[in-house]
Amino acid sequence: MTTSIKKPHQMITARELARSAFTELRSGWKRYVAIVAIVIVPVDLLALTSSVTGEDPTLSTYSLIVSLIMNVALIWAIVQKDHTGVIPRVGAAYYEGSIAIVRFFLVSAALVLMLAPAALGGAIYVAANTAGINSAAPVGEQLLIGIVCLLLALPSFHLLIRFGLALVAVVDGGMRPLAALRYARRLTFGKYWRLAGRYINLFLLIILIAIPISIGTFILAFLKLVPVATLFFQLATTFTALPIMNMYLLHLYHDIEPKSKEPEPTASEEAA
Repeated sequence: MTTSIKKPHQMITARELARSAFTELRSGWKRYVAIVAIVIVPVDLLALTSSVTGEDPTLSTYSLIVSLIMNVALIWAIVQKDHTGVIPRVGAAYYEGSIAIVRFFLVSAALVLMLAPAALGGAIYVAANTAGINSAAPVGEQLLIGIVCLLLALPSFHLLIRFGLALVAVVDGGMRPLAALRYARRLTFGKYWRLAGRYINLFLLIILIAIPISIGTFILAFLKLVPVATLFFQLATTFTALPIMNMYLLHLYHDIEPKSKEPEPTASEEAA
């Protein structure tokens, strides 16, 4: 009598995630760009105007709120495309997706709080580096400070890997914030280092996307069109990097979700 050994789930590779994200964006780029453009174009134009006429203290708050709403609408449209094969219209994305705005905001706030160790490490590094420049501190001392600050920031990276997919869960699964955070954490059990690798690859992918955009921005700035260069960089990166990032994370989220015949991961399965 032989017993079959169940092979562990093989996670989708970073290359496959990137390819599927680019393929999806290419097939529906007009609708996705429209969802983003209806908000980001006015916001960036207002920011450009404000930089010329003087800083408006309310503009940053306004930009943050409408950008949050825009991102929820974009994720909701990507989710609907994944479930139904059809990208919703712009109005439907904002209207139907609005149900998840409060949940998305609360999870975002929780993730921001998780960045506190990284913010502390960054603040200490900047302060120490400034003092080091003024007092001509030895290179070895500055290097040691940098290592200490990096160690202080590591808990933030750990928490973001554990809980980052909760932003997808509140839109795709309609979960409440705490439930989404707990669910995202459970999904990482036994997959922590592989997920960390996928996040690093996403970061590198965003950098690669930004390289040609940065070249175009540099050319415009060289031609002394600095306001146009700034606007070009903000719009181009938002139109490309934001959809790619959300598609990448959604496909990763669906890949590590328990399948219908698989039990959900438990704490005993955590490998890291």
